[in-house]
Amino acid sequence: MATLLVAVGTLRAQSASTPAKFHTELGASFGTGSLNGSDYHFTSRDLNVSFGYAFTPRFSAYIPLTLTTGLFRGDSPGLHSTYENTGTVGVGAGWNAIQRSLWRLRINGEAGCSLKSKTDPWSFYYYDAGARLYLGEQNRFVNAYVGLGVKHILTRTDGRSDYFTPYVSIGFRLNALGR
Repeated sequence: MATLLVAVGTLRAQSASTPAKFHTELGASFGTGSLNGSDYHFTSRDLNVSFGYAFTPRFSAYIPLTLTTGLFRGDSPGLHSTYENTGTVGVGAGWNAIQRSLWRLRINGEAGCSLKSKTDPWSFYYYDAGARLYLGEQNRFVNAYVGLGVKHILTRTDGRSDYFTPYVSIGFRLNALGR
């Protein structure tokens, strides 16, 4: 009986010290302005969910699904303001650059495309680079995060500019219970 208790205690200690392999992130990001100049002032509002897997305690990959709303305000006479909604899908990777007991800083890279065809009002490819600060122990069920980054949107639709926009993000990460 004592051997069984020691074995269970050892397994629990190991699972408490190793990060969860599977994770889901739910969040929102808010982008404003375009750093590359455009006839339109551009802002974005994104709601996203991503499904990921940690290959090591530092490296993970994920698939993000995002609902993006682009707000276009005409800055020149004759240009009207409008907004467009689209869904996107992509692939991303993250590296935990700094890990501490109660927080970690992850550097992310991501690329993807909108789910609309080239003839729709707003169709694009995107590249994203950013950093997220996760709060709480890495092996907890839920971690909150805040992030900063830049997104380069390469528009496929005729008459729309490309945008290089900074953003801030907030959300939380759900770590799988099974280790």
